[in-house]
Amino acid sequence: MSRTSFAYIVKRELYRLYTTLSQSLFPPIISALLFLTIFSFVLKDKSTIGAPFTEFLVPGLIMMAAINSSFTSTSFSLFLSKWTKQIQLILTTPTSYLELVSAYLVGAILRSLIVSIGIFLVTLFFVVPSIAHVWALAYYFLLACILFGSIGIILALKAETFEHLGVVTTFFLTPLTMLGGVFYSIKDLPLWFQKITLFNPVFYFVDGFRYGLLGATDGPLGIGIAVTFILTATTVASVVYLMKIGWKVKY
Repeated sequence: MSRTSFAYIVKRELYRLYTTLSQSLFPPIISALLFLTIFSFVLKDKSTIGAPFTEFLVPGLIMMAAINSSFTSTSFSLFLSKWTKQIQLILTTPTSYLELVSAYLVGAILRSLIVSIGIFLVTLFFVVPSIAHVWALAYYFLLACILFGSIGIILALKAETFEHLGVVTTFFLTPLTMLGGVFYSIKDLPLWFQKITLFNPVFYFVDGFRYGLLGATDGPLGIGIAVTFILTATTVASVVYLMKIGWKVKY
């Protein structure tokens, strides 16, 4: 019964993705296409960390889309379940809280994977990126989806209206991604700004994913691995605990 409940939630997330595919897939792909088109003309002769700027830009665009997709997937899905009172029915099933959280995160990972593959295929019209370290791509992609998917769950539990979801996206997620080294190398920034960027968790995901594709980094790789793992593990544990106590769900 536990495995059945887990499979049901994952299947429901995939069905929701299928029914909203035009909203989930095409906007991030079109945005990536526009960024690549503009920067390929404006900065076509620029080289960053030893790679053409267009190639430097690709991993940042993929990671940005993965972060946004995973966050949107869990936050909107769980908020709708809470709004329709369906989450209270799910909590009565013999599913552990870890399995419940994992089911939502699996849905977020699959959605982000589809979007990321779509963006990667679009980038082939501009550049054929190499793959330097497959393990780094898998590690940072999965942890980014899990971390920001978990943050989406926390927000969905806290939010009272749909507007709350948009506020966090506008004033929290967008600034972190824009200032996380997606469009530039932090080595081009003033020293004080470089130090501030090191406190931005998105930077480590972008930098690590870029290492997986290009084999070069802006920051210390070991610190990035440690920071992303600790943040992700702590956030997932917090989400499971909040589900267990029924925070903002059980009344």
